[in-house]
Amino acid sequence: MINKRILFLAVAALLVIISACSNDSGTGIENRDPILVVNNENLILTGSPRYDIIEISNGGGGQLKWNVVQWPDWMDLSTFAGRVDRDTLDLKLTTNFGKLQYGSYEGSIIITSNGGDATIA
Repeated sequence: MINKRILFLAVAALLVIISACSNDSGTGIENRDPILVVNNENLILTGSPRYDIIEISNGGGGQLKWNVVQWPDWMDLSTFAGRVDRDTLDLKLTTNFGKLQYGSYEGSIIITSNGGDATIA
């Protein structure tokens, strides 16, 4: 009788473990909160007529919801808000030369999200 109880408890414990792991495919990512990740917090613009890029990705789980809340007025952005699951989004930055006179310029881009904030200077 004791052996049957031990076997029953062992099987029940194994089923609980399998059930817990099956919700996240063994990675644990789906159960984590989103984390804002940017590829560069210091950016030197090339002044290229094309654009420069900041990569935004989710280093956690769930869905990262982000917004650009501040950027220099002489810069054009490809988008100002978005959502990222497991992929990477390219935020394209274009220098608007029509708003500039010759010289050096500085500015910051501030991104807020449900996974933290980032300042790119």
